[in-house]
Amino acid sequence: MHTLVACALCGMDPGTDSLVVHSLLAAGIATPWYFRTQVVGFVRSLRRRLRGEPEPVEACLVSSEDEPPAG
Repeated sequence: MHTLVACALCGMDPGTDSLVVHSLLAAGIATPWYFRTQVVGFVRSLRRRLRGEPEPVEACLVSSEDEPPAG
């Protein structure tokens, strides 16, 4: 069944077909977690704004070009 579906997608090349099917499966599995993470982050940010709390400062180890290097 897997081979039949794969060959129908890409035209009888089993290597490419298998790669496409596995990519679609991985995307289908990963999308709900990514979407949930984005929604949770948005809701947290919205709650902070409604409470009047300041946005948290994100720790970034990479300095921008405007800042001199630390040390």
